[in-house]
Amino acid sequence: MKKRFIITLLVSALVFTGCGTKNEEEKTQYFDFTKNEIVNELEEWLIDYTLITIIDYEETEKIATYTCGSDVITITNGVDDGLLHYKFVYNDETNKVSSISFFLEEDIEQSRARYLYHISSISQSIDPNVNIDEIYDTVKDGLNGEGFAIYNSENFILHASKSDDYFNAHFKPNIN
Repeated sequence: MKKRFIITLLVSALVFTGCGTKNEEEKTQYFDFTKNEIVNELEEWLIDYTLITIIDYEETEKIATYTCGSDVITITNGVDDGLLHYKFVYNDETNKVSSISFFLEEDIEQSRARYLYHISSISQSIDPNVNIDEIYDTVKDGLNGEGFAIYNSENFILHASKSDDYFNAHFKPNIN
């Protein structure tokens, strides 16, 4: 179980960070909000965050990790659905966010509903006009088929995946 968890995290990190390689001409893209602004916005969706740690990532970036013990689904159902683990990558100077990701255990009651709720909350926080039904359909079809889905909107790209044990989601800016 622990070995699968570690492998899942490593594979997710490789997929989401592109193996850590950067082209010199490639410039990091940022959302139009800071880490604190997005956390505050998501708390408006009744998502409870607890900061775990902030670490240096690259020369000008940091990673803030959070846990989420409760949200509207756990409040409504009164069910302990386990913790979600969030990661926000942001610029050290401007605090602008370059990526948002989270994962949660797949086999806990209501985990799929919580997963979709968090995807919806983040999506609508980034772009209030986004088509949530279209996102749900894309994610559900991808997870039921290949176990992976990509959704492109005007303002963000969502990578959603499911391993044997975890649901994963990763958002990055889609700036043209």
